[in-house]
Amino acid sequence: MFKTGADVLAEQLGIALPNLLGCHYTCWETPGEYGVFRRAFELV
Repeated sequence: MFKTGADVLAEQLGIALPNLLGCHYTCWETPGEYGVFRRAFELV
């Protein structure tokens, strides 16, 4: 099953995909050699 970025984000936040729209969230960003790594997503 193919997952989109939105699917993964909703799963990490612990909410259903239809409820993602309009949600505010925060995460830790760490610079890396090939871009920015984001982790520890939480609802605000």
